[in-house]
Amino acid sequence: MISAALSEVATKQDVRDLRQEMNQLRTEIDGLRREINYLRREMRSLIRWTITAILIVWGSTVLPVMMRLAGII
Repeated sequence: MISAALSEVATKQDVRDLRQEMNQLRTEIDGLRREINYLRREMRSLIRWTITAILIVWGSTVLPVMMRLAGII
């Protein structure tokens, strides 16, 4: 029974290996966080450009038509 329990006990090498794997995972997670932050910045930029383009098109086409209909111009 004791020998069966001893086979399940973690060794110092097991702990070292686990620490190394955890450090690798932390490094990978940090890389993923950087990529996600980059993608967020890209999306914000694209959204701003899209909204700007929509406002320019709307302002140059719809607004004059509405002003004409209202008799302003």
